[in-house]
Amino acid sequence: MRSNPESVPLAVSAVLARMPLSPGSLLLVGYSGGSDSTALLAALSREAIEHGWRVYAVHVDHNLRPEDERRAERHLVEKVSALLGTGLTFAHVAPGAISEYARSRKSGIEAAARHFRYEAFRACAKRLDAKAIFLGHTMDDQLETVIMRAAGGAGAGGLKGIPPEAGLLRRPLLSCTKSDILAYLGTLSLPYSSDSTNDSDLYSRNKVRHSLLPALDRSLPGWRSGLSLTAQKSGLDEEAFGFFAASSPGNFAEVDAKTQSADAIAFSREPLALRIRMLLAAAGSLSGRSRLSWRMASEAVQAIETEGKTFRGGGFALYSKQGRLFLRYGLDFPRCGGYFVEVEAPGLYRAGKLRVRFSWEPEMSSRGIRAGTFTFPLVIRSRLPGDHIASAGGTKKLDDLFIEWKVPPELRDEIPILEDSAGIVAILGRNVGVKDRFRPAIEGLAHADGSGMVLSIVMKGVRVSDGF
Repeated sequence: MRSNPESVPLAVSAVLARMPLSPGSLLLVGYSGGSDSTALLAALSREAIEHGWRVYAVHVDHNLRPEDERRAERHLVEKVSALLGTGLTFAHVAPGAISEYARSRKSGIEAAARHFRYEAFRACAKRLDAKAIFLGHTMDDQLETVIMRAAGGAGAGGLKGIPPEAGLLRRPLLSCTKSDILAYLGTLSLPYSSDSTNDSDLYSRNKVRHSLLPALDRSLPGWRSGLSLTAQKSGLDEEAFGFFAASSPGNFAEVDAKTQSADAIAFSREPLALRIRMLLAAAGSLSGRSRLSWRMASEAVQAIETEGKTFRGGGFALYSKQGRLFLRYGLDFPRCGGYFVEVEAPGLYRAGKLRVRFSWEPEMSSRGIRAGTFTFPLVIRSRLPGDHIASAGGTKKLDDLFIEWKVPPELRDEIPILEDSAGIVAILGRNVGVKDRFRPAIEGLAHADGSGMVLSIVMKGVRVSDGF
C-alpha cells in the first residue's frame, strides 16, 4: 500500500473542522514520544498556530521500562514540544502500581497501563479545562484491535473497533496507516522514540503485530480494507441495535436503586439479541459497571424464559413475578481473585466461571444433599484461608484435604465451597476431577423441604455424589 504523508494533516484538519472551537481553546494530546503521537502533535500544533488555539502534550511515564530509556524519552518529548511550541506536562505512575492493578483485576499489563494512562489524561484535561483529548491511534491499531476482539468472541459492539470519538477523546488518525505516519514525519524531519516493549512478544498485541499481520499480508492481499469495512458495518449495526433496544416496550425501568423491572411478555417478544442487550444495559445501569457478561446474560434469558427459574450470577438475580421480570443487584460479594454468591433457593447460578444448577429431587431417584441437613440461604464461594469442614472426629482443614487428594495448588481455588449459617456444607471437588466431601448431619436443623428430598447439584453436566 502506497503511503500518503498528506493524509495525516488532512485527517486532523477534518476532525478540528467539526469542533466548535474559539481562539484560546486548549487541546490536549497524549504524547508518548513515539511516531504516531509525534505526527499527531505536529499536525495539531500547526492547525493551532493558524487558529489561535493552545496545545498541551501530556507524557505518561508508566515506570515499566529501564530508567535510562525513560530518561532519554523524557528529553526527546521536551525537545520536540519546544520545537513545535506546545505546552508539556508529565504524569508518573508509581512503581509497581500497574502490575498490582493487573493482578487484582486479572487483566494484562497492557490493559492496566491503559487504565492509568487514560486516568492521567482525564485528570490533566480537567485541570487545564481542555476542550478535547487527542490520541494517536492509527488504522494499524484499529485492525489489530478488531482481530483481537474477534478472536475473543466480540459482537458488533467490539468489532466496530476503536471509536473515533468518545466523550473528550478524539482519534483523527484512524484513517491513516503506519506508513502514512512515517512518511509525514519524514517531511518534517522530526525525531521520535521507539518503545522497547513494542519489540517484546510478551504482549498479545505485539504477537498479532509481529506474526499474524505479516502472515495475512502474504496470504490475503486486501484484507486490511476488508476488515476496515467490517468495523464500519459493525459500528452501524451496533448503533441500530442500541436504538431498537432503547425504544423497546420490553425494556427495563428503575424500581429502586438496586432493582429494575420489565414487562415479561413484551421482553419475550423481542429477538434474542435485543433481550440480551437490554439485560446487559439494565445490569450496567444498576452496578455502574456491569459484571454480567454476555454469556451470563444469555444463560439468564434462557433460564427465565425456557425453564421459569431464577438466575443468579455476577452479582445479579433475574426472576419473574406476576407477569414482570425483575433484575436485582448486589447478591454476591466478589473478593480479590474469587467469588461469593448467595443461593436463596433452587435455580441456576453463576459462581466464577462455573454454571451451577440446584433443584429439589426425590431422594430415591437422585443424588444430592439430603433435606434437613442444611439451611437456606446457602453460599457458594471460592475457598478462604483457614477454611475447615466438620468431620466425625472433629474438623479437617481444607488445605490438608487437598494435599491428601493430591489437588495441584493451581486448581484448589477452582473447587467450589458450599456453606450455610452453621459452616461448610460441602466441598464440590468433582469440578476438578476429585472427590466431593460433606459435613456430617447436624442435629437440630429443620427440614428444608420435607423428608425424602435431596438438593441435587449439577456442575458441568455432572451431579455431586451423595451427601450425608
